Amino acid sequence: MYILLSPTKTMIQPTIELKSFENSKPYFKSKAKLINSALRKLSKKELQNLMKLSDNLADETYYDLNEWGNSNNEKHSAVLTYFGTAFKYLNAQNWSNDTAFHAQSHLIILSGLYGLLKPYDRVEKYRLEMGLKFKLIDGFSNLYDFWNQDIINYLNEFNSDKPIINLASNEYFKVINKYSYFDKIINCTFLEDSNGKLKVIANNSKAARGSMANFILQNKLTNLEQLKEYEELNYQYNSIKSDELNFVFTRKN
Repeated sequence: MYILLSPTKTMIQPTIELKSFENSKPYFKSKAKLINSALRKLSKKELQNLMKLSDNLADETYYDLNEWGNSNNEKHSAVLTYFGTAFKYLNAQNWSNDTAFHAQSHLIILSGLYGLLKPYDRVEKYRLEMGLKFKLIDGFSNLYDFWNQDIINYLNEFNSDKPIINLASNEYFKVINKYSYFDKIINCTFLEDSNGKLKVIANNSKAARGSMANFILQNKLTNLEQLKEYEELNYQYNSIKSDELNFVFTRKN
């Protein structure tokens, strides 16, 4: 099975690297260059307004944007560079080599700039959300329109008969979900039971998505029934709330 995960806004320089993947490159690097070139046409103030950034973040983002693509820039494995709750619980820095190799062919990280990434694709620091209202590229009104067909074609080519497990946020999954090409996407939702009411707690849901991805990869799951065995972070499969394409996991708050 294949896993979809969202990136994070924050990126760090990892403390470890796996030399086995030092030549892994983003599949759509040439398209990322088109987006970067379009963004470079913006002034710092225009960029700040577009992305709704603080002054400090605007300075940092503008600098990274204009440095992006330089041959001497540091590049690091995507899965070790993204820094946020989901990636904390994905726990890639502690994967065995065996799990890392398995993840490289089964985990897909969606990206506003790169389209999609394998875990150990080498990336540069950037900031670009998929949901950004971005009309600088001729023929496309936003990044969903820019990326949807490329990502769908990629998944069609590599998916074969394997199900896709969606652990991405709605913002990123929309690039696929907006166009209903797939009938084997399993959506996983994580809910908190608080006083008899089930609801999504954003940060807890992010943690669960990362933890679920780690569970799938560590155990090399191959069928959907195995997903229902997930019990990390005190979640349990809720058969009443679930259906064939939507797996719901609940826990007491």
